[in-house]
Amino acid sequence: MPNRTPPRSIDDSRRELERLRHEIEQSREESELYEALCQQVRGSPAVSPDETSWKVAGELWWLWAFAAARPAVYAIQAGRGFAEAAAVLGADFDGVLVRDGWAPYRQIRAGGAPDVSRPLGAAVPRDR
Repeated sequence: MPNRTPPRSIDDSRRELERLRHEIEQSREESELYEALCQQVRGSPAVSPDETSWKVAGELWWLWAFAAARPAVYAIQAGRGFAEAAAVLGADFDGVLVRDGWAPYRQIRAGGAPDVSRPLGAAVPRDR
């Protein structure tokens, strides 16, 4: 939270409290929206996850992307393992997982659904 000048009066305090209440309410609404989007991804018939390095305050974190036909969900997390993938996708995702060879994705197979793994740059077969 940014540094703020201390309130100088009761009216200033009331305004500051109202501003904080509004920020908390907005944050709650955004959290609910994000969770609804994650639920849509979890319910999708196919999802393509991927992760890439991402700096947060000079430290190595990971930007995760989970792309379904609609929507795509992103998360910036401190790790790059199963727990982080499962936090968004769920450990029991039962759709088709279209992924690269990163090992943690193999653990998301509790649903027993097909797993489509292709090396990066591999040609995708096409109907002729």
